[in-house]
Amino acid sequence: MPTKKVKLENTEGLIRNWLEVPKDVTSNILRLIGAVDLVMNARQVCPMWREICRDPLMWRSIEMINGLHSPHNLEKICMYAVDQGGDHVEEINVEYFVTDELIRRLAER
Repeated sequence: MPTKKVKLENTEGLIRNWLEVPKDVTSNILRLIGAVDLVMNARQVCPMWREICRDPLMWRSIEMINGLHSPHNLEKICMYAVDQGGDHVEEINVEYFVTDELIRRLAER
């Protein structure tokens, strides 16, 4: 199946192909959306975003203060993020859903 080039129009009428944005710029943008959206949404957008989300450096800081998801899912997302970051994880913020079991599992990693 051939790939489609997605083009979006901005307010000046210029057409941009967002798939041509440099990978490092896309990485910087994706770092701003947080761990929950990286796991639940961004990595499913396209192969390039999936590849960026697999980079352990994307997971140096894991910010998870979103209360919109069930605690069970947040724990799974947190552990996925920690697994993706491996030795590169420097800080984790798990407000509003942390459990003793999650702390134990994080400490083991």
